[in-house]
Amino acid sequence: MERRLKIFLVLFFCIIVLSLFQCKIYHSSSVSGELISHSDCLNSTSGGDRSSAEDIDSNYEIIRYKYEDGVLRLTHENSVFNCCPGEINATVSIKNSSIVINEKEKSAECSCMCLYKLDYKIDGLTPSVYNFTIFSKYIPEENNKITFTIDLLKNSQGVFYFQRDTYPWI
Repeated sequence: MERRLKIFLVLFFCIIVLSLFQCKIYHSSSVSGELISHSDCLNSTSGGDRSSAEDIDSNYEIIRYKYEDGVLRLTHENSVFNCCPGEINATVSIKNSSIVINEKEKSAECSCMCLYKLDYKIDGLTPSVYNFTIFSKYIPEENNKITFTIDLLKNSQGVFYFQRDTYPWI
């Protein structure tokens, strides 16, 4: 009788553990991200208005983040696009601990470049370590990307600076 009770308790414990694991898998599949807004041109290489971006150092691409209640808010400051981009959009792809953002402009109709601020919202993240890659055709890094890691177990907010020392903004 006592042996049956032990077997029952072990099986019951295993069922509980498996149920919790399945909930975590379901939760991770509900993670989603999107571009929620972007600024107008903050300034341009053709002498545009700098007054709206006085505190922004244009020699850096800046990533700011803040995590709260399962939501990561990410801001990409000084993202470069054409002054006449048509529409600015982005896709956010999430797979396990890898988050890839692909920033695009619809057109490049003017002969000038502008700095923009892009705001993202990523829902459903659990505190963990995430590897980010941002692709944009005007990022002067190798393969037009910047990469960084956010450890939400250690910091719920932070900032990254990526120096720009080549065209389109120096």
